Amino acid sequence: MERTISKNRILTLFLSLAITLIVAGCASIPETPPPAPANPSVAAASPSATLPQNAAPKGMALTPAAEQSMSSEVAAERTAIEAREAADAETEPAETADTGGDTETADAAASQPADQAEAVQDVSIWDRIRAGLRLPQIDNELTRQHEQWFIENADFRQAMFDRARLYLYYIVEEVHKRGMPMEIALLPAIESAYKPYAYSRARASGLWQFIPSTGRLYGLKRNWWYDGRRDVVASTRAALDYLQKLHDDFN
Repeated sequence: MERTISKNRILTLFLSLAITLIVAGCASIPETPPPAPANPSVAAASPSATLPQNAAPKGMALTPAAEQSMSSEVAAERTAIEAREAADAETEPAETADTGGDTETADAAASQPADQAEAVQDVSIWDRIRAGLRLPQIDNELTRQHEQWFIENADFRQAMFDRARLYLYYIVEEVHKRGMPMEIALLPAIESAYKPYAYSRARASGLWQFIPSTGRLYGLKRNWWYDGRRDVVASTRAALDYLQKLHDDFN
């Protein structure tokens, strides 16, 4: 019962306060608008707008000499501005044309060496591979079948070569440093089609398709966030070590 009475009192206080504020607000608003000025346009204008050009404010009358000096200064400044605008209008189209031509020439010059360098790089890497082929050619029915498969699947071959562009230069350089046959640089084409994250049913992984035990034997670390078999640099080093050992063991 007491809680109900206190709630009623609080509600009554809020209502009284609201009514008081409303009454005070209404009382502060005048019943009639203030009288308009005799000349609204003059009253609305800024003080500077009501003064004629080159006229002094009230209470600051200028002498004839001062008026003449001010007029000459204004005229000189106006002449200088017009001269600068005329000069800018004359030079702007020429600058635009020159800039556009220079930009196009610069773009063409920048793109042409890059394209040529890329083409030369592609040609040189395949020339290096062809020059370093040393293994005897094998000519049998099984080899011809696999060769024909690559010939007939041009899309797969092109996609593989596009991926190889990221890794082939490094692999060729490492093979060349060790004096190995360049056929080894093409071994990932058979092992993984140059996919560094390739994974087989035999749990082999990476460009060179190391199984876990062989990878550990050649120093490829594995943990919950890193697999050395998928590391292009580390796995290439391990693969070349492994192939070198096989060559030394079996000649």
